[in-house]
Amino acid sequence: MTTSRSMGDLFGGATSGGWLNMRTAHPHDDPAFDIGVIGIGAATPYPLGAYCMDAPDAIRRARSWPGILDHHDFDIHGVTPSAGVLPPGVTAADFGNLDVRDSAAAKDTAYNRELITTTIRAMRAKGTIPIIFGGDDSIPVPVLAGYDEPLSILQIDAHIDWRDNVGGESLGLSSNMRRASEMEHIGKIVQLGARGIGSARADDLHDALAYGT
Repeated sequence: MTTSRSMGDLFGGATSGGWLNMRTAHPHDDPAFDIGVIGIGAATPYPLGAYCMDAPDAIRRARSWPGILDHHDFDIHGVTPSAGVLPPGVTAADFGNLDVRDSAAAKDTAYNRELITTTIRAMRAKGTIPIIFGGDDSIPVPVLAGYDEPLSILQIDAHIDWRDNVGGESLGLSSNMRRASEMEHIGKIVQLGARGIGSARADDLHDALAYGT
């Protein structure tokens, strides 16, 4: 009989907290945290359904084991010795997953977007920087709507996501960068990694280039 093993098993077993064994909390908890990790399985899925609903927890499982926050991180700190992944004095918590609905019905997608936007606004009001685990590419639309300060976007993706609508849905995963470009607080959009055949048509590429991406 073969037993399935994970990275967590290799480095010390299951965690008792959230991602990277962070403490768990709620977005509205006091005191506020500098960083808040939150999972969002869906926002505006197409009729196929929210096919990435389990992605946030899959991401957590892929890299999380007891004590990991105390490990030296060469990507973040170079070769200078550090006390761990987070700089001294920085607080972080895993806020779990938002209770979004796996549905393409208009009332449910509207509910999802409102829940996402209001949660991001509440986090930002407390000075918390959100780290979002998706979920499909419709999630950035309500996340970005939760900001009001000027933002630039770096998108690393195989597709440019500039469709105006797909099957009548204008807020789905193929339209997020076009919707972002229409928000007053969004400035420069830089897109890296576009390749192969996606859903974009020639007009979509023209519109993206005309915007200045």
